[in-house]
Amino acid sequence: MSGSVLFVLNNVMVLIVAIALAELSFGDREPWRKGFAVLAAFPVVALATLVLADTFFGLSRGSVSTVVVLLGVCSCAVWWRRQARAGLGGPGEREEGVLDELVRADPATRLGVGLSGGLFVAWMVCTLVLATRFLWDDYVYHAALPARWLTNGSLSFDALTFQSYYPLNAELFSLWFLLPVSGDGLASAAVFFWGLLACASIALLASRTGGSPVSGVFAVGLFLLSSVVWDEGNKFSASDLAATASLLA
Repeated sequence: MSGSVLFVLNNVMVLIVAIALAELSFGDREPWRKGFAVLAAFPVVALATLVLADTFFGLSRGSVSTVVVLLGVCSCAVWWRRQARAGLGGPGEREEGVLDELVRADPATRLGVGLSGGLFVAWMVCTLVLATRFLWDDYVYHAALPARWLTNGSLSFDALTFQSYYPLNAELFSLWFLLPVSGDGLASAAVFFWGLLACASIALLASRTGGSPVSGVFAVGLFLLSSVVWDEGNKFSASDLAATASLLA
């Protein structure tokens, strides 16, 4: 099976597992809560898949795909069984969202929301379209460690440098996007994800603590105006952004 097919298959299966976990955890709660749970669970499932595959079969494209498919089947079976027992509930009451608020907003507010959206599109272009980029410390450990794991076929923790045990191990999440294609061309997807998780967390924190949905969008815009965020977008694993996003979530 080609690397591009495995890349799509693995990420779709992780998404399915994350959706099942969100439904099992927040089945009767608000849609926004379940949606954010899916986003936050994605890296957890991906990293768990890598560790399980390495522990029981060795780290390879085939072992990772096998484990993630098994996790997908098992999580869907558990969720389906729970739904069958509980029955399907009706749709909950819909909350007002950003689009609803924009209908009544003044032109300045709409302009601010558009600028925030434009900044996020720029983030997507920077991290996905322009592909993977490297800074000096990436050559030392951020990119060197995933390459070592990939070529060794094992999550060997015989550290090359003391930085290899970075607390949240964003390098391991980068490996998730390297493994299917055996190359670093898609590694920047990990950087995009950490930015997405941070933006979603900030928007929810702003809008669910007394603010409106539009205030959440403005908060995201202010976050993306920071030059530090864009510096992280130019790195291989965006380890510091990964820490920030994880703590916000």
